[in-house]
Amino acid sequence: MRSRSRLVVMAAVFGAACLLASCSSGSSSPTTSSSNSTSTTVSSTPFRVLAIVAETGPLAAINTAEMQGLKAAAKYINANGGIVGHQVQVTVVNDNLDPTTAASDLEQAISSGNLPNLVFAGTTSNETLALVPILNAHKLLSIQLTTSAQTIDPSKYPYAFTVASSTANESATLAAAVKSEYPNAKKVGIIIGNDVNGTSLLEGEKAALEADGFQVVDQTYDPTTTIDMTPQLEALRADNPQVLVASGFGAVAGYILQGRAKIGWNVPVVGDASFSANPIATMVPKADLTGVVIATTKTAVYQPPSSWSPAFKTFVTYTEQEGANFSQGIGIYSLSWDVLILAKMAATQANSLDSSAMVSALQALKQPAHPQYVSFPVEGYSPTLHSTNAPASLATVASVYLKMGMFLPVGSS
Repeated sequence: MRSRSRLVVMAAVFGAACLLASCSSGSSSPTTSSSNSTSTTVSSTPFRVLAIVAETGPLAAINTAEMQGLKAAAKYINANGGIVGHQVQVTVVNDNLDPTTAASDLEQAISSGNLPNLVFAGTTSNETLALVPILNAHKLLSIQLTTSAQTIDPSKYPYAFTVASSTANESATLAAAVKSEYPNAKKVGIIIGNDVNGTSLLEGEKAALEADGFQVVDQTYDPTTTIDMTPQLEALRADNPQVLVASGFGAVAGYILQGRAKIGWNVPVVGDASFSANPIATMVPKADLTGVVIATTKTAVYQPPSSWSPAFKTFVTYTEQEGANFSQGIGIYSLSWDVLILAKMAATQANSLDSSAMVSALQALKQPAHPQYVSFPVEGYSPTLHSTNAPASLATVASVYLKMGMFLPVGSS
């Protein structure tokens, strides 16, 4: 949330849902977003955030949701003293979903002399992979939603973090959900993209499913060019799996379901983390959604506003002020919000905007009594883990239908 993790990204809504329940837990076109602070001790130097993302192209709507969450957090932080006295300034640069353009955008920003304090590195793992070597070379901190084993590896890229779950954790969540929902199934088919994120997810999902006793068959597709998924689906049907795991971010998710309907295959479908980051119910006719669920966590199912925590209410208020209608999965907005909330926590704990100091703080993050993040699990990061993890015991399935961006229970529409 697109080759993502997750969104892309979406198994990491464990913490968000916990807070819902009131527990603690082409060419570049820059635009800026900031607001006035009520603090009287604000530095004249801003806390610069550079978001290199796909503002145009097939993932533009999802990126809009990401930036609404990010800018909402900036506005909230600026109204509450900034980051150690520095007002947050968000600059968004469009890479049109092209990794080469993303790298060029970053090099240009670095050469300008106005180094960012934080980089939101890519809408997809493909972009992130092009950015993290440059960020590492310049010792620039990045926090993003993408999460593949190639990009979020502290041994290679110590300055790169994600607010989403690791691919290993997402895979374990998926396997546990499949086993719980389909205990009599013996064989699982996977249809997945062959890009950076898909390759990482396939390795993890296959290993996790096999560890749970399933035989696994798979077919891959090119997410940048594939529109007709029927050849891959026909090949999978020939292998006779009892369950199909679908993976894909953006329009390809709809193409998978369209292809399944086209060949008349009624195999149950479980969407993985990337798939579940999409507004699936809006992408295909309702008839094509029969037997389709998504793997998520038990705590990620819709909760009424009366049960929302103060932190979640604040997040919703500020994000709506940025124009959000929560038509995308809630994690797209909330994880982006948390990027800046966590940056503020790290800088405050370090009492510094220095990247190395903030990295050290993130790896030993002290939890405040009333955290303002809405998706980050309380255990935080470590020197060997720069992603988040939700307990596999919370794995479940939900419907593809959303309310306020949250999944409705299976059987709801």
